[in-house]
Amino acid sequence: MMEALSLYVLKSAALLSAFYLVYLLLLRKDTNFTINRKFLLSGIFISALLPSIEITRKKIVSDSGFSINEYLINSQNTGNIEAANSWGFLEIFGLIYVLLTSFFLLKLILQLLSIRRLIKVDVTRDGKINKKTGKYIFIQSNLNTSPFSFFNFIVYNPALYNKEELEIILTHEKVHCQQYHSIDILLANICTAMLWFNPISWYYKKTIAQNLEFIADKKTVDFTSEKKKYQRAMLKVSTKNFSAPLTNNFQQSFIKKRIIMLNKNKTPGFSFWKISCVLPIILAFMLIFNVKIEAQAKSNFKQDSFTTEDIENTGTNESQPSVQTVDPIYILNGEISTKEIVQLIDSKKISSVNVLKGEAAIAIYGEKAKNGAIIIITKESEISGKNNHPYKDLQRIKKLRINNLSENSENINAFQKDAKQAKLSTEKENSQLIKPKPLIVIDGKKQDKEFQINNINTDDIAKINVLKGKTALEKYGEEGNTGVIEIKMK
Repeated sequence: MMEALSLYVLKSAALLSAFYLVYLLLLRKDTNFTINRKFLLSGIFISALLPSIEITRKKIVSDSGFSINEYLINSQNTGNIEAANSWGFLEIFGLIYVLLTSFFLLKLILQLLSIRRLIKVDVTRDGKINKKTGKYIFIQSNLNTSPFSFFNFIVYNPALYNKEELEIILTHEKVHCQQYHSIDILLANICTAMLWFNPISWYYKKTIAQNLEFIADKKTVDFTSEKKKYQRAMLKVSTKNFSAPLTNNFQQSFIKKRIIMLNKNKTPGFSFWKISCVLPIILAFMLIFNVKIEAQAKSNFKQDSFTTEDIENTGTNESQPSVQTVDPIYILNGEISTKEIVQLIDSKKISSVNVLKGEAAIAIYGEKAKNGAIIIITKESEISGKNNHPYKDLQRIKKLRINNLSENSENINAFQKDAKQAKLSTEKENSQLIKPKPLIVIDGKKQDKEFQINNINTDDIAKINVLKGKTALEKYGEEGNTGVIEIKMK
């Protein structure tokens, strides 16, 4: 979960950075402030939604016969499987992210509560006077604060300005209220709280606030036609120090930039090509990070949807190009079995299916396992503790399945006699695989020659290491002359 969360926020931070880069290079000096507002808000929404969208592309691949959730073991690899479950960078980052994000979100909530206290209608507290005009609620305060607005609330100190200046200032704040600029400020602060680790998110929030002031400045001058008086009012208000967080303040620290943008010639036309420059970035992001390739391969088993039909239908389809496959051996409840017998198992009675490959399979089951070993454990075996075949109605199963098997199959003849005879047949095959037994060492303890490695549940194995020749002799002396299988349990 932590890994998925970490990947999501890192992708989101990358997308937000891409939008900011396009704005910085192409849109920053434009006077199309409303277009810029939409672009900046789109950056927040896209960076929040796009990383959660995943496109699955299926790819058909050839397989050697296995497509189970495999228990992969490499005899030359001494890596510990348990180490894969240890916490990596993404998990640690995810934990730190959750803690600090909680802190910033809590801080945001406290700021909202402080604004609520500041704009609370109370004529007896702090000398506030409330007056509602249309959809605006004007709150007069005796605090030495710069005028600000929050949704439809406008707070100001009338004693600090003359009537003409106050009219201009209130017109400015009305623009913020009319265009719901408080929503932009809230979204920018939430974005910063969620992506606090990305320095660009802080610049992004500042850029949104600046652009909103550009919009309000332009609209105010259009309404009042008093550009010079408006600029003087901005300079006067800039001397006030206090301003509430999460609000649209008439006074901002970038007065010079606001005056420059206010006097700048209007950017001609709508530069669609500038906005569209972000599209290739989004497309590249989708192709690199959001496309999941799902491999589909024909195989003997599929762990997630294991059915006897899956086993029967393996092999080459006549309607498809011929693909040469190799057959593994089948280990049923600790005994070597056959594909035909395994096909008769009711999938509901199967508890687990695992796979061994390479030298680990050969070391345990002999050369017949050179193409791998498929290990099947049934529920009856787990309950009884015995290696019983899971057949309760042999005649019914034979009638259902006999037509799907070859009439000349020795396995059918053996199975038709009875399950006991089939078991004796598999025991005979098992005896043919017996070679000089290697030394078996489990968790550092040597086992005697009578120890049966087949009795170990592969689900309990964490690591297998196979030693041969000189390496085995150097480590275990003459006891290792037939090879050594080192097993570490979970």
